[in-house]
Amino acid sequence: MEYLEASLEKIEHVYLNFMKDDFPEDELKSLDQIKALYHANHFIMYLAIKDKEMVGYACFVSVSEKSNLLDYFAVTSSIRGQGIGSEILQWILAENSSKCLMIECETPEMAKTEAERKLREKRISFYLKQGILKTKIQTCIIGVPYTVLRNANDDYTESDTRAMLTHLYKTLTPNLEINMNEEC
Repeated sequence: MEYLEASLEKIEHVYLNFMKDDFPEDELKSLDQIKALYHANHFIMYLAIKDKEMVGYACFVSVSEKSNLLDYFAVTSSIRGQGIGSEILQWILAENSSKCLMIECETPEMAKTEAERKLREKRISFYLKQGILKTKIQTCIIGVPYTVLRNANDDYTESDTRAMLTHLYKTLTPNLEINMNEEC
């Protein structure tokens, strides 16, 4: 597998042709927001390429050299369930081994339907099987509740993770109200 940093043109293509289908509307930033983050050097997308075809992508938001937020991560829908996601995630973990890699997953207990709850549990289970740790940090962003996960880097405590996440939120969206460990 090969990993390539996406140009703004490729980011737009992936957004319009994949991300809009891969993520719930209330969880997806607008393309204009992503472009603004990209131009401010806070957004980067990597494409996972196998046999000259994109098989997945990972988007990161960062405002610090010490941490990254895995903002979006998906495998092409036609090949899910074949281990590609695990392979990409292992690359992501290796690339971020010296950083605090944070991941927001929609909180299962706040799902509106049983099917949605199961999907959220499946997502979290996927990360846990790959060695990601579930923190006690809960966030609520624009009415969407998230459980925060992080990589198993012993250099960072849960308190460090909370501080880095708070810094990221306040830097990127100073006027947005973010609730931590409160219900939406």
